[in-house]
Amino acid sequence: MKTDRKFDIPFFLQRFALVLFAIFPVALSVVAQIFVIIHYWNITKFLQFGLLVAVLLVPIFAILRKKSFGPSVEHGRYLPIIWVVGLAIALRVILVPLISTNFVSDMEDTHLLAVDISSNHPLANIDKYPNIPEASYLNMSALVLSFVYKLFGASATNAKLFMTMLGGLTTLLIYLTGREIANNTVGFLAAFLFATMPSLICYTGVLVGDHIAFPIMFLAILIYALANKFDNTKFFYSVLAYMVCGGLIGLTDWFRPIGMFLLNAIIVSVIIYRVRGLTFIKKIVILGILVFAYVSISNLAVVISKNIFHNKIISASQRIGHYLFVGLNPSSNGMTTHKDEVFVRQTYKYFGNDNSGAQKFLIQLAFSRLKNEDIIGFFKEKFNLVWSSHDGLFAYSLKGSNDQELVNLLQNIETLLWLIITILMLLNIFLSIHKQSHPAIFAMQLFILGFALLLLFLEVQNRYVTIVIPFSILLGVFGLQDLLSLKTDPASS
Repeated sequence: MKTDRKFDIPFFLQRFALVLFAIFPVALSVVAQIFVIIHYWNITKFLQFGLLVAVLLVPIFAILRKKSFGPSVEHGRYLPIIWVVGLAIALRVILVPLISTNFVSDMEDTHLLAVDISSNHPLANIDKYPNIPEASYLNMSALVLSFVYKLFGASATNAKLFMTMLGGLTTLLIYLTGREIANNTVGFLAAFLFATMPSLICYTGVLVGDHIAFPIMFLAILIYALANKFDNTKFFYSVLAYMVCGGLIGLTDWFRPIGMFLLNAIIVSVIIYRVRGLTFIKKIVILGILVFAYVSISNLAVVISKNIFHNKIISASQRIGHYLFVGLNPSSNGMTTHKDEVFVRQTYKYFGNDNSGAQKFLIQLAFSRLKNEDIIGFFKEKFNLVWSSHDGLFAYSLKGSNDQELVNLLQNIETLLWLIITILMLLNIFLSIHKQSHPAIFAMQLFILGFALLLLFLEVQNRYVTIVIPFSILLGVFGLQDLLSLKTDPASS
């Protein structure tokens, strides 16, 4: 039986925002993916790989409908999650050496810098690494990797094993997050999909900071989910939780500069969901703590980089002009070019310590590039590059390898699998209109939407979408659960 709900402005604004922004990028991503299948596939190929994906997904549908599965996972205590984490590690241990990805570009620089640091000579070859130490997230990834090299030896194999272990840790945290927000079944199935996602398995062999950022991101969301259990009588615990959450979000910037997206998503979520649960003063306090912790930890990466490499480091917030100048170049569809990089370096050198002047100049120049251009067509090209497929992840996985046939097989499986996950994620957004979703779910939705919007203006590469795949998987499982529970939901009757 339905219950009458009084008109609630925050609730209305949340639903309005979801409806307005769900069309972008999730619905448009579905359209782009369908277009790729129609354009490049034939009916035989569709049926072949549709059958393979069905073999993977049908048991998942069956498990979600089986009400006894959740209690059985709980009854099994640690065995089910040990199994799925073991599966994630095993698949990566098997496939990553088989594909034999070579480190190239930024990845090779990170590896070689980590080797130098582990041998106590961090400045030995600094001039040979073109992107280091300008990007603090590359520096910090190399610094963390150097500890692995000190313990186990400096080699690409040990780097890949380290990333494999991070994949297992992320699988565990996805399970814990899904369990905390929903139930054991959702957590288990989301962890299973992350463990078996072909692109993420193959991309484990590519040395990027995303692998380190994944578990930190999910730990931040898990802490945020736990913080929503505290009421006014436990305000101290709320402050502590938001401090830890903000610090973890700042820590993600050390390895992938996406913390600001997640921070803003959580801030909006707090404003909407806790407006009735906290007084105005207390709400300001926890938001202030959240932002302060984020800024302090995020900027620490720049301080550490400066102290280790004795070089000028420009933080992500000080490079907005750089990002926009590259991202709004219609001739390259927003992808970085050597010519643009040289011009940006010359600009910062010309303005010297006047960073605000350099920023203003680059931003004005960036938007002037859009004059007399097909802006809609330009943004469409950028959007399709990032959201229509995961080709970039598989392409980087093949660097230095000749396992094209195996990777093509996995890529075709993922094409359909990812389309289904995206559709389920879209359902999760729209079905939450008639029932109030968990604040952490709303934060993840906003993170993906904000990330997609800003990528229209910043530099893009297909592989940048990697950072949102784990959240998308979890939201897709939430969407599947929402879909299967529609008929049994009392509110819908």
